[in-house]
Amino acid sequence: MTSGEKRIGDGKLRFAFGAAEHKQDSFYELATYIGKQKQYYAEASYQFPAVDWLVTTGLNYRYEDLRSNGSTADGVVVNGIDNYVYRTPAFFLQGYRAFMDDALEVNASVRYDKHNVFGSIASPRVNALYHHTPKLSSRLSMGTGFRAPTSFFEQDHGILDTIRVIRDITQPEKSTNVSYALSYADDRLAVTGSYNFNRILNFAILDPGQTDAAGNLVTLFTSSTQPVTVQGVDINMSYQLLPSLKIQAAAEAFNYKFPAGTLVFARPKAKGYFGVDYDRGPLEMTAKLVLTGPMDLRKFHDDGSGSQNRFNFDGSPKKDKSATFATLDLRGEYKFNKTLGMYAGVDNVFDYKQSDKESFLFVDGQGGEDVTHLWGPSRGRYIYAGLKLAF
Repeated sequence: MTSGEKRIGDGKLRFAFGAAEHKQDSFYELATYIGKQKQYYAEASYQFPAVDWLVTTGLNYRYEDLRSNGSTADGVVVNGIDNYVYRTPAFFLQGYRAFMDDALEVNASVRYDKHNVFGSIASPRVNALYHHTPKLSSRLSMGTGFRAPTSFFEQDHGILDTIRVIRDITQPEKSTNVSYALSYADDRLAVTGSYNFNRILNFAILDPGQTDAAGNLVTLFTSSTQPVTVQGVDINMSYQLLPSLKIQAAAEAFNYKFPAGTLVFARPKAKGYFGVDYDRGPLEMTAKLVLTGPMDLRKFHDDGSGSQNRFNFDGSPKKDKSATFATLDLRGEYKFNKTLGMYAGVDNVFDYKQSDKESFLFVDGQGGEDVTHLWGPSRGRYIYAGLKLAF
């Protein structure tokens, strides 16, 4: 990506361009997949003062193209089952202004996208920052956004063992989000508490377990008829005990509401963090402890029948709730000079692995095997060391 700016009168003209290419050549459970994706991005904007506002307006264009080929596990050649071309020109307008002797800062914007598949989409957003005191502030944000889903990105493994994708998706994913944060910061202590709400409509679903009239295995690409809602609260704190020593702590809790089968990977309701950073002279050391709370596996793995429908290979049912576990990561670095440094560390010091408690392999009610029963670390203790050169 590249960008450039130029002053014109009282305003500033900005251009930005970007390009990316992604290639994938995969083999999974006898199925093969070769994909090539291209993405292009261009934007022109002009920022200028207008009365007491700082206004930014501009045009944006995004282009995405995917072409693929491969074969199923049965050796059937499939070409272009998830091909797509997305072209999205857009216009945006943003305004910033400070009120009440700069105690209140407001940033409001609206973006209008004209998607070649999903049509016209307007996305307004407003952010407000209020300084109660020089150390205490509140930030409120609300707005909407969208995502144009593709069957390529919805795949669990990046490969579909299917002869055809039936595209029955006519609306993009649309999100409405609200967040509030209260922050305090002085010379040594920084604390932020926040609440976040996100509601997603038309949540994209890829169902590879369908069959057509001829009995062939096909994949249905569709959207959920009910919204997915995620709410969360968190608190983050850091304290500078000494000029060279800082401690950090955080906690977060989430509530998920969604139809069965939409969120297929389990997520914890709560997590806690504690960290220590020591940085003095050439020596830098860090420690991070993460405590992960239990997950309601039945809620996430429910296939709509009222149970999670997952079994071990011996026929016994999978856990309904995962275990609470902690991981500890340690790292140290020593700089001999500006050019040469040495580092070493240990990730997952406690060597906690999900496989010690429950296998990530499972069998569903129809006898199908899979490897996505995941709720804990898959890698145990990891020790590393190396040299770092900087020029």
